[in-house]
Amino acid sequence: MAARHRTWEGTDPRDAAFDRVFSIFDPDDVDTIHGGHRSILILLAVPNDRLEKAVIVHRQRSTDARRDVRVLVAMLKGGDGADPDRARNLRNRLALARRDFGGACDVKIAVYYGTKIPARDHAVEPPSPAMLDRIRHELEHEDGLGGHHWKTALTLDELPTPPHARLHVALVGVDARGRLHDALPRPNVHDLDRWMRRDARRLVAAMMEDPTFKQTITYCDEHGLTLLWLCRSVEPHRSP
Repeated sequence: MAARHRTWEGTDPRDAAFDRVFSIFDPDDVDTIHGGHRSILILLAVPNDRLEKAVIVHRQRSTDARRDVRVLVAMLKGGDGADPDRARNLRNRLALARRDFGGACDVKIAVYYGTKIPARDHAVEPPSPAMLDRIRHELEHEDGLGGHHWKTALTLDELPTPPHARLHVALVGVDARGRLHDALPRPNVHDLDRWMRRDARRLVAAMMEDPTFKQTITYCDEHGLTLLWLCRSVEPHRSP
């Protein structure tokens, strides 16, 4: 049976008006927080384990409570995440609360679970760096794709330096499970190639600047895909 969590009645006017009751978690219990709900997250400074005296340090809405709490906990531990100013302000507010309490207070995480999010609206995780490294190795040295080995690139700088031999250029998306999506909406390569396949960098840059590339980005964001550029010789050695 799952452990029951302590509860706390929200004191923020936006919560008190609706009698919202929050579940309380320790920062080390992030993995026990449920996902799949439109949630409200509150960081509390709690003196001497007395929830009735708790002070709100931070409040936010979330559609992925576990992920967002991990970010907040990392910021409290000194990390900056993607927003150094936000992280610094968060730590400053906690320091002020501890000063007011004479230093004797703990951090607790209060989570209010709202309505469930339909499965199609869930946040989709992109592939990890380790997964991308594995897929790139497989494309370049092992199974390849479509009977060919391919050079891979995540950025323009990783593409071959021109002038080079004539190359086929392709684009795929990689998901968190390492699956390749090779039917992405994308600009027409042949319409944009003015360099006779001898400048992959300029061709890819032209594709990225094309208005239809926005559809590619939107599709990848919705499906949690990371874009991977592929290139191979027009007359390649076929993979076994």
